[in-house]
Amino acid sequence: PSEEQASEPPFDAAKSCRPPATAFRSPPSPIAAVRVGFVNATMGYGLFAARDIRQNEAILHEAPFMTAYFDERFPDDMTNTASQRGAYMESFHAHRSNLIAAFPRLAARHGYGPLDYAQADTCLSNLTTHLRHGQCDPSTVTQAEYEAFTNTIIPTKTVVGSDGNACREFFRDYAFKVQPKHSSTQAAAGAAASDQAGAFKQEACVYLLGSLINHRCRPFPNKNKPASIGVDAKYGGPQGPNCEWRIGPSALTRFAQEKHIVVDALRDIRKGEELTWDYHKKVLGFICQCDICQESFM
Repeated sequence: PSEEQASEPPFDAAKSCRPPATAFRSPPSPIAAVRVGFVNATMGYGLFAARDIRQNEAILHEAPFMTAYFDERFPDDMTNTASQRGAYMESFHAHRSNLIAAFPRLAARHGYGPLDYAQADTCLSNLTTHLRHGQCDPSTVTQAEYEAFTNTIIPTKTVVGSDGNACREFFRDYAFKVQPKHSSTQAAAGAAASDQAGAFKQEACVYLLGSLINHRCRPFPNKNKPASIGVDAKYGGPQGPNCEWRIGPSALTRFAQEKHIVVDALRDIRKGEELTWDYHKKVLGFICQCDICQESFM
């Protein structure tokens, strides 16, 4: 070989096939990106940007607060209901104050009224027990806002079956389905067969911060609303959801563990803007209260 050829390094197929570093997301920054804030007296809380967030930035990475079996197709399945009740009780005993502060309606249906404002404010500023990457600034929910939301939440005495209904409805509204760990053709076929027999169990997770992110629809222009409505002039993107979620490790989020949720920014998000995403639950009877849907009735 020539002197020039001899100086070239040997071909390494593994290195040649390796994707560029930009193909992978970095874990969320330790600089706080979110905070709990007040939306309205009906919806209660939401998550808001505590600083400017860049498009495609990983905002937070969180482990589950509750994990249970859940499937909308089998709402009365006793195994699912027992699993949801057990997940609630486990979280209640381990993180009682945080659970009542973050999800006061669920606690009230089990006989526990809302916390006083001082205690709730402390909890809402420290809903970080399950964060693995990312950080949260102190809550900005004022006493007047907190009381406007919680004054109508009355604890009810638990009767036989009511706690199961409460947990089932809570998981319907707040939980995220977890894909089976094994997804090979053979495993998928086995799961489908079990599913048809009613025996396959689908897991779902509730997240202390992730589940506080509210739904927002994607706007569509119509005869009453020109296409310019719903467009952010500064960022040039639609005023629809600004976030998306990923659960478990993926090619983009190799740092995530099984059942952990990673929240990503779909576009640039300005400080003070509410984080939103599309639940994809409208076909399941989900009643949307986002501003886009509310404006459509005006």
